[in-house]
Amino acid sequence: MDTIKPSFRHVVGVAALSVIHNLQRNGHIPSDSKIFWVFAAPKLCVNMRKAALHIIVERLSLSRKKQSTNDLMRLLTMLAQDTDPAIRLHIATLLALMPPFSAHECTDTGPTNPCNTVQIADELWSLMSRTTL
Repeated sequence: MDTIKPSFRHVVGVAALSVIHNLQRNGHIPSDSKIFWVFAAPKLCVNMRKAALHIIVERLSLSRKKQSTNDLMRLLTMLAQDTDPAIRLHIATLLALMPPFSAHECTDTGPTNPCNTVQIADELWSLMSRTTL
């Protein structure tokens, strides 16, 4: 994508991630979040990371698969441990705007929601009880 010849603010890579997400959402290619985690990794362009994280959080709020629990735990770990404060703020903002526990299209907000686990509740509580991030 943008690795050989980067474009300004990596718009080509961001657009490619968006296309992959749309293809997965419409069922043209298998749904998998691994590609987005590759581009959400540290030491990549901030715009690429933000785009990948936005797609991951959007997938969380739309999906009711067991993989959502692993993705949410990785996001919470990244929220606590990432070295870039802009990324930590972006993750927190995205999770507040698109919570994985409720969705407009889905009514799984109770015990049937895959993100409703003791492990995630403990992680959220430890993040909320911290004085600094």
